[in-house]
Amino acid sequence: MSQLDMFGPPPVPEVKRPTAEDVRPELTEVLELLKSSQTMPLAPKDLLFWRTVFPQMSRWLDEQEREVMCAAFFAELNRLERQKAA
Repeated sequence: MSQLDMFGPPPVPEVKRPTAEDVRPELTEVLELLKSSQTMPLAPKDLLFWRTVFPQMSRWLDEQEREVMCAAFFAELNRLERQKAA
């Protein structure tokens, strides 16, 4: 018997899955930042991050809320990008 066998298998870490209550505040905060801004408040790196992560995080919301949040998020990005181009 090896010494490792004496201690049994190592504990398996518990994986915490996010819930709607976990992700909703952060998504709402980003969306409110965009809504309250007249110019793009996000640095290019942060903008790229949120374009990718916002839809992924919204998967934890129910379908209707996800659609509303994502539509509002991309509408605000489009509004800010149009203002930048003008």
